[in-house]
Amino acid sequence: MTDYLLAIAVGPVQGFIEAARRTRDLWSGSHLLSEISKAVARYLKNAGADLIFPNPGPNELDRNSSFSAVNLIWAHFLQPLTAEQVHSYAIEAGNAARKEWLDRAARAHEELAAYIDERRWDTQLTDVIEIYAAWLPLPSAAEYSTVRFQVARLLSGRKACRDFSRWAGHAKVPKSSLDGARESVWNREKIATMPKHMAARIRLNEGEQLDAVGVTKRLGQGARQFPSVSRIAADPWLRGLSPEDREQLTEICSQLTGKGLISLSETRYPQFSYFPYEGSAVYQMRHEEILTGENTSPEDLIPLKTLLRGLEKRYGVPNPYLAVLAADGDRMGEAISRLARIEDHKSLSRALTAFATSAGKIVSQYGGCLVYSGGDDVLALMPVDTAIECADHLRRNFREILSEFPDPTLSVGIGIGHFLESLEDLLHLARSAEKAAKHPDRNGLAISWATRNAEAVKLRRRWENGLHNRLLKLTELHLRNAFPGSAGYQLREMARHYQGWPAGHASLSSAMRADALRLLSRKSVDHTDPSVAAMRDLLGSVSTAMDLHDFAAELIMARRFAAVYRQSGRIPPQEVNPAA
Repeated sequence: MTDYLLAIAVGPVQGFIEAARRTRDLWSGSHLLSEISKAVARYLKNAGADLIFPNPGPNELDRNSSFSAVNLIWAHFLQPLTAEQVHSYAIEAGNAARKEWLDRAARAHEELAAYIDERRWDTQLTDVIEIYAAWLPLPSAAEYSTVRFQVARLLSGRKACRDFSRWAGHAKVPKSSLDGARESVWNREKIATMPKHMAARIRLNEGEQLDAVGVTKRLGQGARQFPSVSRIAADPWLRGLSPEDREQLTEICSQLTGKGLISLSETRYPQFSYFPYEGSAVYQMRHEEILTGENTSPEDLIPLKTLLRGLEKRYGVPNPYLAVLAADGDRMGEAISRLARIEDHKSLSRALTAFATSAGKIVSQYGGCLVYSGGDDVLALMPVDTAIECADHLRRNFREILSEFPDPTLSVGIGIGHFLESLEDLLHLARSAEKAAKHPDRNGLAISWATRNAEAVKLRRRWENGLHNRLLKLTELHLRNAFPGSAGYQLREMARHYQGWPAGHASLSSAMRADALRLLSRKSVDHTDPSVAAMRDLLGSVSTAMDLHDFAAELIMARRFAAVYRQSGRIPPQEVNPAA
């Protein structure tokens, strides 16, 4: 008998979280997975194990606490055990995870039992949660690093050997609208009788199909609202309204809350307290969403439509774009592999918990909504005009909190898209940007802005390159109309012209920069103008046709940022933070 080191992974992860049509599905999936992981950690702690990762403080493992648990748990059994006893603990930890899932599912089922096909529901409950475990003896604390590496390899191998159960689906039954994997659990005849207020409570669209996981996402955590993509997109426009206009808009919306307009909790979302209503109110194309309430008619929306027509004349139509921010710590696996002692691993765990906690506050500070923050991983929905500042704050905070560990860096991807795009596409945009931020050399910022009628503009640089500050400066210059609005597209054509010219000649590079500056300063007669000097500085790093092409992309993206900043009434900061 000896000490044992045990690792347990809870799955599935990405698909479970990101199978979503609504932002509430997205948040609920991450929250549900965190609660299931906490149930595993809670069981192991109560069984006498010393939790290494996570290493929670008092009450942090309580149900529905603000603590977000990652799906990988490391534990050290200090008391001498046999391999069979550790195996038993691993099985019971898995049972704790499944019980947490079943309890949440039962809560959702209780409200919707009248509309559910019981046979399909029961079939789907058993194969949702997957538990993988690996363990080895830990003869002494000095061998921790070696044993941890071996357990990690065993766990990876176990996860690769997935258990494939026999398909137990039902023919001629629609698939779930969330991910198309499982069949819908709705009873075809009964679902047609669901009252409008119940459908509105779970945000069920006409004809929308949900499996057991989807139903549990909608109600398993209670009917908690999560701000929609339209509310995030509308935020800059709402902030740009005069206090009098916003007060008038708020008053009209308050009269619609009992008729289908969803209000947001000011306690849970204080960043939206100045307009605690869904974005469907300000986008006239989405007004049909308000008409889901009982006894609601189109006439109820006439005062709102009348007011919006006047506001749009003065402030423009609300910009329809939002940002999805995805951040991840760089080379965390390597950082963990260098930890020689259990206490070092615990220290890293506490630091990551501190970062995850602070990330939610930072996101809220910049008017965004946190979907998930666990360990070094962050996913958030952001207004376009604050996304860059938030990303920089997060990476600096990560570096500060993990300063005792070698070179901690955070790569951030920002995907910007139209709020009418599917949530799946918006998430893919952000994840692709996050992947680009990490390659080829980590510590990067990548931004991908996809419009509905043009090719996506993509930028990627390491943080020390100062892309974030250049974009903000170019945005500010756009706001001052320092150069033609089409300058980015003209510079892109100029870059194509220079593409075939021989590279590496200082005189050619100088001529190319002068040519670009001539185009950019076309609006200014006085070449001592500070704007011209700023443009000259920004062009200083351009020496090749490819550099000029990338600079043109920055100008094009900055023009889009400027349109959102203009509606918000904000001026970009001169420098978010010195590139470092």
